[in-house]
Amino acid sequence: MGTDERRNYSDLAQLVVGGLLDALVGRSHDGAQIVTVFHYGAVDIDPKHLVVWILLDGPRSDEVPEWLSVSPLLRESLRPEYPDYAWLLSVRAQVVSAFEERGWPDASAISVMVDSEPRVAAGGGWFYFK
Repeated sequence: MGTDERRNYSDLAQLVVGGLLDALVGRSHDGAQIVTVFHYGAVDIDPKHLVVWILLDGPRSDEVPEWLSVSPLLRESLRPEYPDYAWLLSVRAQVVSAFEERGWPDASAISVMVDSEPRVAAGGGWFYFK
């Protein structure tokens, strides 16, 4: 993959996540509300390294497990009961769809992670993810 192609993936990820911010922020379910969406990952090396984070706030957001990976491949018996994992799967599907619409390679393999915004803030903000 050439340098120009890699740079395009960084720009494309930023563009798609910008649209997801508009589409998802404010959506709520069962005491948790989406307050931000962002991404990171070495997409300049390979687009398979993309991670999309969704942070929740609200009265029950602290019940969200730390670093929750949202995946349809997770067996139902292992899925957390709260927040409603089915709701998170529908949010993940919207994330994947937005990347598919823009031609992201293997969009269904994107890592979509969820956590509590107050927990992230208490853990040092960006440093929480290191």
